[in-house]
Order: sequence, then structure tokens, then C-alpha cells
Amino acid sequence: MKPTKTLILGLRSAAQRLRDPETHYDWYRSECCNLGILTQELLGLDEVGVRAIEHGIAWTTAARKDFCPATGLPMTKIFTLLHAHGLDQGDYDQLEHLRESPLPTSMAGDYKNPLSVANYFDQCAVELEERRKAGERP
Repeated sequence: MKPTKTLILGLRSAAQRLRDPETHYDWYRSECCNLGILTQELLGLDEVGVRAIEHGIAWTTAARKDFCPATGLPMTKIFTLLHAHGLDQGDYDQLEHLRESPLPTSMAGDYKNPLSVANYFDQCAVELEERRKAGERP
């Protein structure tokens, strides 16, 4: 993940939504899972909007096939838009399954639990903000 201001804000906003019991969350549906909620926040879309531009398959699977093997750059609209906000090919699996968790193991939780995901997103935002303050360029 690149420490872009929009990604940091998107992660925080997605975390806030995931803590709201009114938010429709379903890890098995790509428009309202971990990355579906983050995509809604980053791109200003609702579930219908996300569904209209994504593949309807698992984000990790789509990321494996929708990036150029030579350049690593996105080849589809949804990944091009998310790439502009700071997400790279390897970030999709990390965010969908809470891999390489910035949280202590005891706090990492279940990647299908919205509260665990919210904590993970918040911590990612903190780490990206620290990298940004340290002068890392997106």
C-alpha cells in the first residue's frame, strides 16, 4: 500500500462504517466484503456501483488475473481506479484476509468479522500515516 492521503482516509472511513451495525457486510459478496466496503469509500460508490464495475469474483482471484504480469500494472477499470488511490496487486489478498497484520496476534481477529477488519483497517491507516509523515512518497 502506498501512503496516499485518500487511502488513509478511505481506510479510516471504511473502519468507521464496519463498526456501524447498520452497514451491510457479507465477506462472501465482493461488493460488501472487506475490499468491497473499502472500494465503496475510496470511489464514492454504493454496493450497486461496485458490483457494476467489478467482476463478482473474489478480489484476490481477480487481482491475480487482472494485472499485467510484465509491468504489474492494473488492466481493468476497477483496479486502475484503486491503484490511483494507492493499492497494488499484493494488497488485495492482504486486506481481504488480514495478512501481514499490523496488529498484535492477540488482536488480529477473524478476517470475516467486521470489527476485526475495522481494527485492521485503522492500524493500516496509522502505519501509512507514519510512513507519510516520515517523508515516504506515494
